[in-house]
Amino acid sequence: MDWRAEARKAIEAGEDVVTSVHPDVKPPGSVAIVWCRPAAHLFMEATLTAGTAGLAARTLELEPWDEGANATIRSSDLRQVPLTAILQKAGAQITALDVYTDPPPAVAEALEAAGAIKRGRVGYGDDFYRWVAHEYLQLKAQRGARGLRSPLGEILGRELGRGVVADGTVRDWLVEAARRDFLTSPGRGHAGRAAGPLLNKISEGTDR
Repeated sequence: MDWRAEARKAIEAGEDVVTSVHPDVKPPGSVAIVWCRPAAHLFMEATLTAGTAGLAARTLELEPWDEGANATIRSSDLRQVPLTAILQKAGAQITALDVYTDPPPAVAEALEAAGAIKRGRVGYGDDFYRWVAHEYLQLKAQRGARGLRSPLGEILGRELGRGVVADGTVRDWLVEAARRDFLTSPGRGHAGRAAGPLLNKISEGTDR
């Protein structure tokens, strides 16, 4: 599929921003790729990463919307790129595009068997902590890295149908997700966590 051509068609049809999280199109290490038309004569492509303050542009390319030989880009065109608004719209689309929002069947079955939510890191498998990591990263992309435990507890509790998950339990779950390489540990001087090396690895059906 020609992703750029499809994005241009969608923009011509009225879409403000077109975002993809498909692994065949986004570069390794990026959260997503986004296309838009920040001005009538411009076409923009950007790869996005999750920074401590939310989504950030890792790379940004501008080209003339019309690809004629005389089409040019001026330095003043950079001032016409509403990057903050574009990142906000892309963040909302990433949340909608992420198919790992609801607890996977293995998580739902484990919770049904376990009864009440356990505090701490014992009793759940890889699928559970992978899901927690995805929910954390989605929230971080929308709101930045600080103050996420309480809103994340609300999201996890709502998805699990168990009320609000306590801050201490959320902390323990994030620590365990990092121990299993679904998230990174917070770096010194940096807020928040990033995706770990095993986050998107296909499960082989065994928990560690």
